Amino acid sequence: MRFMTAVVPSTGLKEDEKVLWSGKPRLTAFIGRLILSVILIFLGVIPVFGWILAIIGLAILIYTILKVRGNTYLITNMRVIREYRLGGRNIEETTLDHVTDIVLHQGFLGRIFNFGTVHIHTAGTGFIGIDFEGVKDPMTVRGTIINAKDAYRHKPRLEYAVRYCPNCGAQLTLRENFCPNCGQKIK
Repeated sequence: MRFMTAVVPSTGLKEDEKVLWSGKPRLTAFIGRLILSVILIFLGVIPVFGWILAIIGLAILIYTILKVRGNTYLITNMRVIREYRLGGRNIEETTLDHVTDIVLHQGFLGRIFNFGTVHIHTAGTGFIGIDFEGVKDPMTVRGTIINAKDAYRHKPRLEYAVRYCPNCGAQLTLRENFCPNCGQKIK
């Protein structure tokens, strides 16, 4: 598996975190919106209300381009992140242990042009899930999440490993530097 280091989320990477996949929506994934916007812009030549159609078409075109340019999707060995930055910032992220289901949606045009949407359902978070909309090669994206989730689940966790206080015998995690029972400094 190849690790990518060029793309880092604005939240930064955690210690020992590596980017496994990063991507953006493909403009071709929004071909329906693009065609509609071009048609509406050309209908702008119609007298009387044509200019309203042209404005609507232009708004759809601008929205679609901003959506493609502003979204960044990341899969790391610890998290799944969707970041939207254009003016403001909106970041959705969850650790891989909160991922419950991965749903792939790829329509007819998506199969032809190799794009689709990957819905990542979560549990125990403040939102339903994260959507990677219009990504290139969604089967690879889905597989990367599944493999990362499996590796994350089987990774030994320091916070679950135990040791004992030499003074009072209380059970401690490896991250604790002082015994919560007697206050003894743990080496």
